[in-house]
Amino acid sequence: MQHSILAIAFLGSLCSPSWAQFPASVALPGDLNIGSSAGSQEEPSIAFGGNHYLAVWEDGRSALAGVVDQPDGIHPNRDVYATLLDASGALTQSVPLIVDQSPWDQLHTRVAWNGTNYLVVWETTRPTQFFHTQGIHAARVDASGQVLDQPPIVIDDEDDYDERFPEVTSNGNGWLVTWTDSSTATGAGLGGALVDNSGLVLIKRTLVGTASPLPTNYQLAFSGGRFGVIFERNYNSGVAVRFFDNALQQIGNEVSIAAGNRPAIAGNGADFFVAWRAGGILGTPMSAFGALTVPGGASLNSTVGDPRVAVAWDGSQWIAGVTNYGAVYVSQIDAAGVLSAGSPYTLTSGNFYANDAVMANGNGRALLAWSHGVNVSPIVIDPFDIYAAAIVPGGTAVPYPITVSAPAQVYPAIAGDAANGYLIAFQSRSTAQVEILAQRVGINGVPIDTQPLLLYSGASTINGLMDVAFDGAQWLVVWSETMPGGPPYLIKTFARRVRVDGSLPDPAPIDLMRGGGAVVAALNGEFLVATHFHLPPIQSNEIKHYKRVRGADGAVLDASEVLIVGGSGSSDLIAFDDRWLFVWGNVGAVLILGNGAVQTPFVAANSGNGSTGVVHANLARNGDEALLTWEYDASLPWNSDVRSRRIRKDGTLLDTATGASVTSANNAQFLPKATWFGSKYLVSFTDYRDHLDIEPGIGDVYAVRVSSTNQVLDNPALPAQNRWPAAEGRTAIDGANGRALLVSSVLDEAFGTWRLHLQLYSEPGPPVFYCSPKVNSIGCTPAIGSTGTPSTTASSGFVVNCANVRNQKVGILLYSMNGRDSIPFQGGTLCLRTPLRRSVGVNSGGTPQPTADCTGVYQLDMNAFAHGLLGGNPDPALLIPGRIIDAQWWGRDPGFPFPNNSTLSAGIEYGL
Repeated sequence: MQHSILAIAFLGSLCSPSWAQFPASVALPGDLNIGSSAGSQEEPSIAFGGNHYLAVWEDGRSALAGVVDQPDGIHPNRDVYATLLDASGALTQSVPLIVDQSPWDQLHTRVAWNGTNYLVVWETTRPTQFFHTQGIHAARVDASGQVLDQPPIVIDDEDDYDERFPEVTSNGNGWLVTWTDSSTATGAGLGGALVDNSGLVLIKRTLVGTASPLPTNYQLAFSGGRFGVIFERNYNSGVAVRFFDNALQQIGNEVSIAAGNRPAIAGNGADFFVAWRAGGILGTPMSAFGALTVPGGASLNSTVGDPRVAVAWDGSQWIAGVTNYGAVYVSQIDAAGVLSAGSPYTLTSGNFYANDAVMANGNGRALLAWSHGVNVSPIVIDPFDIYAAAIVPGGTAVPYPITVSAPAQVYPAIAGDAANGYLIAFQSRSTAQVEILAQRVGINGVPIDTQPLLLYSGASTINGLMDVAFDGAQWLVVWSETMPGGPPYLIKTFARRVRVDGSLPDPAPIDLMRGGGAVVAALNGEFLVATHFHLPPIQSNEIKHYKRVRGADGAVLDASEVLIVGGSGSSDLIAFDDRWLFVWGNVGAVLILGNGAVQTPFVAANSGNGSTGVVHANLARNGDEALLTWEYDASLPWNSDVRSRRIRKDGTLLDTATGASVTSANNAQFLPKATWFGSKYLVSFTDYRDHLDIEPGIGDVYAVRVSSTNQVLDNPALPAQNRWPAAEGRTAIDGANGRALLVSSVLDEAFGTWRLHLQLYSEPGPPVFYCSPKVNSIGCTPAIGSTGTPSTTASSGFVVNCANVRNQKVGILLYSMNGRDSIPFQGGTLCLRTPLRRSVGVNSGGTPQPTADCTGVYQLDMNAFAHGLLGGNPDPALLIPGRIIDAQWWGRDPGFPFPNNSTLSAGIEYGL
């Protein structure tokens, strides 16, 4: 069931009336270079719709932001994606279509066109009372790419049996769907169903029985008024074909083709073509009655190894596409089964892995698609994309990826302060390429850079976790990469500094140290970077060690790594005013003094039951104390919770060893992050409470406030991101002065991939006045004030005024989304951080001229101004819940030689 963010926020407010609702999130700008999609894309299928194609595939991008493993070992991270291509096979869109994003796995995607719509079919996994089951689901997609069936059509899905490996074809009216059906005790037969254009399942019956040998690796085609079903008997016991009419009644006897396996079939409206693997690839045209033009088959491709074949009709000849390890081949065959000159030819070859060959008929061409692995090294996270090539008679095809999108943005980290703003560091992932990027953000959550800063561009061997710290003048961003060598892998950590103005003082990343999982914190102008290292030659010898980097010049202060402790598991690190606190594993802690001396380790938290179910420790600092948060009961990851405990900077442990319960809702809450933002902590985490079935990859982001005494202030926790069924997770958080910036990875359908979204949480409260006004030319001090309540919905009712100003003079209200400042300006003080915005002009009124006095008053209803009711256009920036606005009056003051002939009030800061 989909939940309303507003509704949940309202219910939560009954328990915690001072909570300000999380505003809608905003995607970070820039980083939109279209490329091969991150996440693994496999099992393609493609169909021709008269003047366009639809390609579908199973997509693993949901796994990129971190998931919880299931007790039965299933990793439900696959969904059904699709894209439209024109009649030439060219992509028509850079954002993929999501056909089905149901819980658990969606696999083995197939598609066919019936003259009106496409039918996409797939195998789905869903939980049952005691375990899980597979079934066959489907959805129609129209010619514009609109998914017509949500929820999907259930073709066959029984709790007690598994239905798997669907195939589909069309007779021009409806569709035939087949699948392996294990609904009998004797084995798996081949089930079939006829589906009409409305999506109604009309007929369902067994097409090939379960008597041994069993049917496997089957394909379908329609031609000559009948369905042809080709299949392999019992995994390599021969290839056979059966024909069926439009009522799914078998026509004639089964036709034995030849010895071999992995068969393929296509039709041209009158006849069929069949191909199979027998050493190399053999094939022959076949009549609609089963007569083979070339008995035993002609050699289409003699390649050996693990070739996969797909066949199609391009309007004048048969085309066979073959994938085999690092090569794709094409054969063109005439109606008599004779290879054309030059066939087979190599379409592409190189250092990649090709698999899952599929083809679609076309008008004057055939479209070949396959799973294309650019690198099959085990350290690559997402090796597969879907490639295609339009095969034109006599032409040269050029392969290209069809699974494309903007880069995926994942693994965020954030650091900064109220005076200088914040830096969000993250990874931007496309297939085989990862960029380390950084985006500066103001205290009010407004991005400063239209394009993120590029810190490094590398291969997909860059590891996931990264971190960033700020020393008051520059940030240090750290990340790790798996390098060539061993044993079995060499992981190194790199770093790069970013100045407050966005410049990069280091000409290249600093090659810092061995190890991965780097964390960093700054103390007195020095950054301490700690990593996790497997000590060779025995991989179970695991240690934590550090190096320090001087912020001012990037000098590495330690010649070699300094041992912290032996241990494993993820880590975190904060700096007090004179020492660092480091935590790791489940959960150990150690203090590191400002001179680098490592103190005696101690146990900071435990599960209370003797298990090792404590992971992902995180720290947030409040003066001389830190809040430690962690996942509890991680030995049952599908039901983990978040707990917290305080630690003083001298190592004194407060609260109980098992901590206070931050959240213990149903399903899993994990990957906590926390910040102290002025008067309390804000703890965010990935949360599965809103999903009845355990759905790794489809989480939400929740948060709670925790007091300085470790008391949870919000029960239940409130959602920051829960756009069901889209996935959100893996947060980063920082804040100050009553404001917290929350960064989440969001599977954003507008981009077709994971993107970083930013939300500003602010505590509600009355307007705050700050900064110094400028005494005017006749000795009066302007007095800024306000009446009413700021609102993003009301069109009036919040007046910002300024009394004691020159009479009958024009004034404007300057305002900013970027926080406070205090810099010299026109003989006074500018209280706002640039860039500035300005209101419409107003007149101060007061005593008529020519008298000069201080009876003037500037007044502006900011609610009305925001809605465009006082002249000018509405300002959308003033209509965003949670945003903090800083403002200051400027006015005319012609008292020559008064500086700049201007009046300046103090500043006002208020929240929306």
